[in-house]
Amino acid sequence: MFSLVCLSAILLFAPAAPTDLRVNLLRHPERAVITNPDLRFGWVVNDLRPKAEQGAYEIEVNLQDGKVIWKSKTVHSNESVQAPYSGPPLRTGIYKWRVRSGDNKSRMSPWSEPQQFEIRLPDPTDKPRAWPAESHWVKIGDRMGLEDRQCSDVVENKQVSLQKIDDKRWVVDFGKAAFGTLSFDVSAKTSVPLRIRIGERKAADGGVDSKIGKSSIGYIEHDVTPDQNGRYHVQIPRHIGRYPHSQAVPEFMDEVIPFRYAEIIGVPPSGQPTNISQLALYHDFDDTAATFFCSNKNLEQVWRLCKYTLKATPFLSLYCDGNRERMPYEADSYIQQLGHFSVDTEYTAANYTLAFLLHHASWPTEWQSHTIFMAWDLWMNTGDLSIARRFYPVLFEKTLVALSEKDGWISTRKGRADKEFLKKINLEQRDLTDIVDWPAGERDGFVITDFNTVVNAFHIASLRKLADIASALGKFQDSANLRKRAGELTAKFNDTFFNKEKGIYRDGIGTDHSSLHANMFPLAFGITPEVNKKTVVDFVKSKGMACSVYGSQYLLEGLYAADQAEAALNLMTDESDRSWMH
Repeated sequence: MFSLVCLSAILLFAPAAPTDLRVNLLRHPERAVITNPDLRFGWVVNDLRPKAEQGAYEIEVNLQDGKVIWKSKTVHSNESVQAPYSGPPLRTGIYKWRVRSGDNKSRMSPWSEPQQFEIRLPDPTDKPRAWPAESHWVKIGDRMGLEDRQCSDVVENKQVSLQKIDDKRWVVDFGKAAFGTLSFDVSAKTSVPLRIRIGERKAADGGVDSKIGKSSIGYIEHDVTPDQNGRYHVQIPRHIGRYPHSQAVPEFMDEVIPFRYAEIIGVPPSGQPTNISQLALYHDFDDTAATFFCSNKNLEQVWRLCKYTLKATPFLSLYCDGNRERMPYEADSYIQQLGHFSVDTEYTAANYTLAFLLHHASWPTEWQSHTIFMAWDLWMNTGDLSIARRFYPVLFEKTLVALSEKDGWISTRKGRADKEFLKKINLEQRDLTDIVDWPAGERDGFVITDFNTVVNAFHIASLRKLADIASALGKFQDSANLRKRAGELTAKFNDTFFNKEKGIYRDGIGTDHSSLHANMFPLAFGITPEVNKKTVVDFVKSKGMACSVYGSQYLLEGLYAADQAEAALNLMTDESDRSWMH
């Protein structure tokens, strides 16, 4: 009875200790190294009382031996993200911190469990390096970690099924594809090399499909011999980066490819593979952070696949295209970030990817806007403006306002996208080129003109989002100018690109062709006025999913924004070729 009374009193009069502590967005700072001593702390307020909210907090930072080096005063604030460190300068070393929160009546919670973090300041004698450069792996105790972001770790996935095809062939199914390699034992001892086929798709005979055609579906064939312990471990040849910003698995880790199935050939008739593991490389991921159930089983399938995709694909601790190029692209990364933030609260992969892309732009025109979208979305989800603050001049250039002609429309074909401008947006390899959608066959016949609808819709959307960021950074004149330009162009957009006779947008100045893309992007960005929405929506719905996986993100956003939820849901759950279900 006494313990129940005490529990009731706690729930009635004081919040519980905060949980889910973060340092510089790291939820496991003990598994990383922080190089920026400008610390920002975060936590989850753990007050279970109805309508409760934080009214105050206190932070304490200690040395590893427990000596207090800084304790904040009681800060009267409801902020629980990005709370600044205001103590004496921190040196290289290991620290611990803790926090407690209070309600609006200054009733304070107990202190949280302490969280450890490590600061490693750059040696002033070291050669300066561009940030972010390649992944900086560092030794942390008996393991490896990354500077300023969470790293990927190897997880052993066990087989879902094991099937014998003939006297010497066995096929393993792990249930899901992952970036990894394979290890196993054989019950009958043999020193003869075994042939291994690992890949993402089964062949008609039940083995692993080796005829992958033009797709980039993962597949490799390899001979392997047992090690001194009699265990077979597939050493995949190192991935050769053929693209300018390809990322690599570090040398101290096994190379990986995406695979679900493994075919083991040459096993003695008296034996079988045992102790089989898919050694999968996953970025830090909390499987319990998000769940989803509904009456529509197709939608549940789509959600589960999408969630797992967000777990499996950032295997190099940043967003990249997958196994073919292993490099990030702005639009791909933005859509991956949207999905990632929907199913987990790990933000350092997004943070690093954005910083990387701001230094290493890719060639599509509209992709430049996506860095602004990424910065805005990161701020919305974390309260963190550090990337936007640090790289605001580059983000400003990414609006492409410098490419505008006298009428306000931007174009990459009028000579303004010269080498001097490309240098400002950190595009090194080739000229800026309008993309609309990719691959080109997914453009619904879009006619690219000097001044096209899609590029200028993205321009308006980027102006609006950067105006929000500028205001949050205290750049109020910039914000006002950006917002004014966006408003003026929005009004002109509907005069210039809208075909009043057909009631839909044309692809650009100089053509009467109207594609899905010319209409879904203005709809998604809130450019289409109410008076024109019905004809635009009807046209968009008539086209179905006549776009790529990338384009479908904006198609669905546009439909939901126009109160066409049923049409959008049908595109996700329909079983035709043009759907997310397919």
